[in-house]
Amino acid sequence: MLATNVAQRLQHGEPLESIHADLVARGLDPQAVSRFLAAFAPGKWESGIRGWAIRGVGVFVMLVGGFLVFGNQIGFFPTFPFAGTITVFIGAGFYVAGGGKI
Repeated sequence: MLATNVAQRLQHGEPLESIHADLVARGLDPQAVSRFLAAFAPGKWESGIRGWAIRGVGVFVMLVGGFLVFGNQIGFFPTFPFAGTITVFIGAGFYVAGGGKI
């Protein structure tokens, strides 16, 4: 219930510092609140141009994976089995690491 409340408050644009102060004012341990809110903070890979670049690489790798899947099925670019699927999953990993939501 607390996680849902915090997530909704963050979606409405409330800063983490304000939520932290509110939870501490309710009587929760400040260190425990800090550790709990750290899970909601954007990671170092998600912010700024670095996040955009990583998401862009992820999209490119997923497109290459789609090409490999299509090439294996049609036969114009045969590779080893599941090469395209593996590539798509790797691209999705990059996309999520960059802060993208699937």
